[in-house]
Amino acid sequence: MPAASSLARVLACFQTLVAMCEEISGWDGSACGQAEGNRNPAQPAPGNARKHQAGQRPGSGLELDEVCPHTSSPLTSAVRSTAGTFALTAFIILMDDQVIAGSSDQDRMHTWKEAAERWQQETEHKKTAHEDARKLQWIGLHLDALPLKAVTADVIRALAAARRAEGSGVSTVNRYLALVRAILRRAAFDWDWIEKPPPVRLRPEPRGRTTWLQQEQARALFAELPEHLRAPFVFSLATGLRMSNVIRLTWDQVLIRRGILLFDGDDMKSGDPFAPALNDSALEVLRHQFGKHPRYVFTYKGRVMARASNSAWYKAKRRAGLAHLRWHDLRHTWATWHVLAGTSLDVVQDLGGWKTRIMVRRYAHLQPGAHRAQARNVDGDLAGFMESFD
Repeated sequence: MPAASSLARVLACFQTLVAMCEEISGWDGSACGQAEGNRNPAQPAPGNARKHQAGQRPGSGLELDEVCPHTSSPLTSAVRSTAGTFALTAFIILMDDQVIAGSSDQDRMHTWKEAAERWQQETEHKKTAHEDARKLQWIGLHLDALPLKAVTADVIRALAAARRAEGSGVSTVNRYLALVRAILRRAAFDWDWIEKPPPVRLRPEPRGRTTWLQQEQARALFAELPEHLRAPFVFSLATGLRMSNVIRLTWDQVLIRRGILLFDGDDMKSGDPFAPALNDSALEVLRHQFGKHPRYVFTYKGRVMARASNSAWYKAKRRAGLAHLRWHDLRHTWATWHVLAGTSLDVVQDLGGWKTRIMVRRYAHLQPGAHRAQARNVDGDLAGFMESFD
């Protein structure tokens, strides 16, 4: 709707209200006519006098005193008191018309909260949707009240600083920033909510570490763990499964007679179905858990655990002198123990459910003399040189 028609609509409503007040209050102009007769013709009407003082042309606008400067009924007073309301209404309608007439959705004042909610709706199928929700809950404490256009590079840098101030490392901060960047890019390129996304720079990350436990360290940590964490701890060392696959393991995923577990692709990080073989240690843990819960293998007080790396885990590893250890390092420990025992990298890859060999290569240096025979292939070429040594 054009702005001019909106203003005309407001003025028409205003004039109608004035007419109603005149009719109900019995105004017939006699009081004003009396006043007009008693006033010096050279003297401007009260409403026009103010216009002269303000430098405006008489009759250039609607003045309440021109309706009836002498009428003092409650209704005419109400008209005067609502003049400001009508002016504000006109402004709101004009602003609304500008938004409606906008050429794109960018003219709306979308907020970060709206963007975060839409992102979660569109990505609820992701395996990491619950991780996004956790990150967005923290980010929302800082950005939810901001218009999306106000989320600038400076604001994002301040957000990263706030996360670092809470003790998060470079990798963690980068994961939060990557989520912010993805939402802003979608808001710009897919939703047309902003013209272009601000730059979001991630910091260089240190090379992935590979921390693993010696057998003595594993026993010391086991002794410090509470009862409900001991079984999932040993099962993780026996299978190399990720924490989520261990603590959410259900009995219908266990084929104990065949000695395997059976995971759907939706349960695995790789997205592929996975059927890892179980060793005797893993089978013994499962037998120990029989009858404790009808559905889940590992529970705490009859309920499934949200995480194994809880406060009890942190306290136990500090007591064992392993404060730096992460639960995921149990997977590294499992792989390291296998390689040191002579298991080939290809077999470790299959047992661990890695989709590519890249992640397994980090354990290649641990193979005890795996290529010693091949190293001897150049001994014949070096024989003449060795004879020349004294």
